[in-house]
Amino acid sequence: TVIMDEPTAALTERETDRLFEVMKKLKNKGVSIIYISHRMEEVFANCDTITVMRDGQTISSRPTEETNMDQIVGDMVGRVMSEYYPARTNVPGDEIFRVEGFTQPGVFRDISFNLRKGEILGVAGLMGAGRTEIMRAIFGVDPHESGKLYFEGKEIHIKNPRDAIRHGFGFITENRKTEGLILDFSIERNIALPSEERLAQSHVINDKKEFDFSSELSKRLGVKAQDINLPASTLSGGNQQKV
Repeated sequence: TVIMDEPTAALTERETDRLFEVMKKLKNKGVSIIYISHRMEEVFANCDTITVMRDGQTISSRPTEETNMDQIVGDMVGRVMSEYYPARTNVPGDEIFRVEGFTQPGVFRDISFNLRKGEILGVAGLMGAGRTEIMRAIFGVDPHESGKLYFEGKEIHIKNPRDAIRHGFGFITENRKTEGLILDFSIERNIALPSEERLAQSHVINDKKEFDFSSELSKRLGVKAQDINLPASTLSGGNQQKV
């Protein structure tokens, strides 16, 4: 038996097609495969049986030919989904953030874009194209040689993450285990870490404020944990991402 956990997450379309060819050859030789994915089209095209798990429990398990997308998605989210791609009704407002000529030699060059209120901006590219490095540099994690940042029409200077947080920026890293969490710290402390200055009095962290703050956020985001005093390493990947 071969277990494949999100194998296409970092593959190009051509590489993905090649993977599926290999999977079919293995299957024909009698090899069993457990294929884990959030990409429904891949699951329906390549799997004989579909098992849905939610919050660490098996919700359903059916032959692929006896189920459909609506049923699977309903099992995943726990309710009937009426609109997968609702019409976009929001109208983006004024420009809130602008990047001009952002450059770090050998990494990215002359990057410029703007972001408006109420807008989601996607940055696309293959692995190694520089997407991650650009965002890390904007947030002050990595350096940049030249370029300007404007927030609400005024130029700002971000030299480190503290500066970025002070200006109201948040950063969800692509690698939660090595960059987004301190795994042996508690769930509570991990949630509170970027906000400790607001939770401290005379430079001493107020334990009750920290607990109340982390408890409220964990409830709002649906973090599934027996106790937020447990280490972050005890959580599933999805719940670590929420933290």
